[in-house]
Amino acid sequence: MNIRNGVIGMGSALPEERVSSASLEARYGLEAGWIFSRTGIAERRVAGDGVHTLTLALEASRNALSTAGLEAKDLDLIIAATVTPSQPLPATAAQLQHALGARPIPAFDIAAACSGFIHACAAASAMLDSGYGRRALVVGADLISRIVNWEDHKSSILFADGAGAAIIGPVEEPRGFHGFVLGTRGDLSALIQIPGGGTAEPLNAGGLAAHRGKVRMNGQEVFKQSLLLFSATAQEVLEKTGLTWDRVDWFLPHQANRRIMDGVAQRLGLPARKLISNIETRGNTSSASIPIALDEAIRGGIVKQGETLVSVSMGAGVAYGGFALTI
Repeated sequence: MNIRNGVIGMGSALPEERVSSASLEARYGLEAGWIFSRTGIAERRVAGDGVHTLTLALEASRNALSTAGLEAKDLDLIIAATVTPSQPLPATAAQLQHALGARPIPAFDIAAACSGFIHACAAASAMLDSGYGRRALVVGADLISRIVNWEDHKSSILFADGAGAAIIGPVEEPRGFHGFVLGTRGDLSALIQIPGGGTAEPLNAGGLAAHRGKVRMNGQEVFKQSLLLFSATAQEVLEKTGLTWDRVDWFLPHQANRRIMDGVAQRLGLPARKLISNIETRGNTSSASIPIALDEAIRGGIVKQGETLVSVSMGAGVAYGGFALTI
């Protein structure tokens, strides 16, 4: 019997408020159906007052622990993937460790934007293999609505809020992670950025007025690079793991834009039935995108135990990554 790291529990959490694309079209003076035709998004969830990253991360984590039949004391490691922490310091993972009532275990954040969950799963699996225990909590949680410029309809219409969590622990093969691919294209970092608010450009009144502390994105170039990197990463995952597409049941890309996902599936020669997508009602939730979609697919009976999926993502950095996983 061969044992390796795999997913033994999933959970997710969404804010209650729904924001329809129709309402945003009215706000921006756009033609009816304009947003859906370009993004595949009909509505998204946006966090209201009193809800922050830790709020959703905690709910998703508790749901994942419940699904796994575990308690917080059973965890040996916590990694939170987020670019919208509840506060600059301490790490959201440290706050989560305390809120859950976990033991004094390692808990830290990873900031890889939309690819954060994949990077965090790879880090958790490697740390467990190196002796940091048997079970890790990996959370992808972002409130992107708090960092977008709502005066810029080209970017604000895409993003949403949410959290997804996975418990990673020992499973019997063929279940588990088959392998990871990770990379960064720092030469493309200007494509998605928040220029102000760091030590290079502390925000002042002028910077705030100019929205220098909000997301700026070169949409056309991001679309182009996403098609290339999603496709190339997916193929690299297969090469690294020895899998072939006929042995893969599902393709789960980051829920960035429906046109990107359809374009990548077409490039890979995959039928539409293999594509997992919830973007129509969830939007782009950054690091939470993949775990929310996977949790919903498992709970909905779409993805079943013993089935294999390939997941890929690309986000600010430009950080990209992918994995193959048998549930």
